[in-house]
Amino acid sequence: GIIIRSGRAKNTEGKYRTTASYPGDIFDQTSTGSGQSDSDLQTIMNASGLTSQNYDASFVKFSFVPTVESFSFNFLFASQEYGTYQCSNPTSGFVDAFAFILTNTVTGEVQNLAIIPNTTPPTLVSVVKIRKQIYNGTCGDLNPQYFGRYNDDNFGVGQDVGRASSAINLKGQTTPMVAKANVIPNTLYSIKLVIGDAGDSSLDSAVFLEAGSFNIGGPR
Repeated sequence: GIIIRSGRAKNTEGKYRTTASYPGDIFDQTSTGSGQSDSDLQTIMNASGLTSQNYDASFVKFSFVPTVESFSFNFLFASQEYGTYQCSNPTSGFVDAFAFILTNTVTGEVQNLAIIPNTTPPTLVSVVKIRKQIYNGTCGDLNPQYFGRYNDDNFGVGQDVGRASSAINLKGQTTPMVAKANVIPNTLYSIKLVIGDAGDSSLDSAVFLEAGSFNIGGPR
């Protein structure tokens, strides 16, 4: 699989922690990223009402030719902003976000695949758009069915809470989700997978792409 993070990817490994585990480990899940913003991500954020400036952008971009009429891949979003910052103001707060930008290179049609299912208009996946009130009582649930688990210990115990049962070193994460699109077979597409901090340049987020899940009908 692939991790794309707005900071040091190595800090993602291991259980959630609040003390350093190895030399250079930034235990509070903050790290210095690229320092750069991404204009494509900012355009998509702005259209979704998340207008905080993005920083520390990281991306993977490649081209492919599908041999089927639809393609998909699996992903999971996680962030250190869950809990304290999940109620941030979308126009000025900490609202890390990401996009899967699919472009038909023949027609120029562009669409973002990193969206919450069954939302109208399509809603960008982010901490402020997928959350549970139990982890910050100052705002209500929003698309809680897509929130996976909270990895810190400060909200009691349970199968979806706690450092002991966590698998990654970020405070909260979504459920596994699916990015999908209808495509034209035997047509050249490009896709840009991009994530960035927003409103700050320290509190990291990451997106995980499941190995072997990128289905385009064949290796082209």
